[in-house]
Amino acid sequence: MNYAGPLTRVLLPAMALLCAGCLDPLPEPSKIEGLRVVAIVAEPPEAAEGAPVTLSALVIDGLGDAVAQAGGPKREIKRTWLACLKPERGQGFFSGASNAGFSGGRGYSVDDPGSCFNLLEAEVLTGFDYPLGDILELGSDESVRLTVPINFVTDPETLGGAYGLPAESLSPPALAILSSVAGLNLTVGLRVEVDAIEGAPADVVEAFKRVNVSTASPKNTNPTGLLFHLSRSGSPEDDDEIAPLTGEASRRGTCFGEAPDEPVTLDRDATWVLRVLNIPEEFENYQVLLGSTDPSSPFGIQDRDETYFYSVFSTHGSFSDRVFKSRGAAKVNWEIPSDAPGSIPLWVVIRDGRGGAAWCHSTVNVIDELPPLDPPAALPARP
Repeated sequence: MNYAGPLTRVLLPAMALLCAGCLDPLPEPSKIEGLRVVAIVAEPPEAAEGAPVTLSALVIDGLGDAVAQAGGPKREIKRTWLACLKPERGQGFFSGASNAGFSGGRGYSVDDPGSCFNLLEAEVLTGFDYPLGDILELGSDESVRLTVPINFVTDPETLGGAYGLPAESLSPPALAILSSVAGLNLTVGLRVEVDAIEGAPADVVEAFKRVNVSTASPKNTNPTGLLFHLSRSGSPEDDDEIAPLTGEASRRGTCFGEAPDEPVTLDRDATWVLRVLNIPEEFENYQVLLGSTDPSSPFGIQDRDETYFYSVFSTHGSFSDRVFKSRGAAKVNWEIPSDAPGSIPLWVVIRDGRGGAAWCHSTVNVIDELPPLDPPAALPARP
């Protein structure tokens, strides 16, 4: 999910008022209380010309789900998917954004969101029929498919125009580097909305995702094998030396490899440690464009290794970090409050920093007190 213009315009003045003591504290980003688009995944995250791309989104209606759990109706989430076919800058130095690599190759900074956002916001937020013909309706299903246009990234005029470089000034080697290392982006917009029910007002949320199109081979893929290990903080099993490093991930996308009808059990008024399993021993290497001081070559190339970024979400409790990384201490504390209900949802989203993403979801049982734990010797040993 990427930057949405109206959100920033609302948050900046709100933050200024907060500093002046005029507002209550802003909500925790990890706590799901209303309608949220937590992630959009493109499969594949980096595509070739003419290739199909499947898009799906993790959409959570926190308030509506709370009403349903209390015995009320389950409300429908309505989706509207649109794609902007206007080519925009890809990854690296020439994207104009220092944080382009971390943001998944979106190619623009928050201050310069790109023309596709203007097109999609006009279409998504107001229903305005933009006359430029760059908007493609993708439907309203949970997952939709987009086919990348032919010659999207290999046409010199298109490629040079997106980067503000005259096509005649780019040599064949420069065009090859630009199309393979940086590429161009397609921007997809998603509008989700829910009707009002008793206890939950109507709401609308918009989100955006950029899909990188390149001639690179091999291309980036989404992370797989998402799996976590839970241990009670301070317990004998809460030890980095004995905690398992790997495990079998669930085909159903649960976070702990458990079957959906066999949830993990936690206790209230306690802190639990969520550790990442299945971290690759060697991360995928990729290249980004940099500026060059060599007059004969307009581009420099830098090699980078991927880093996985994990974002955690729930309706109850608090996390010690909103985002933590695969490098260093790949774990986060989850504090379960004393007034937690009998079951709590957990979502974890993983991003590789250049467009790849995946998520898992589990619902954990919560009780007042757990039975004694097995001794550490019974835990899976490190290889």
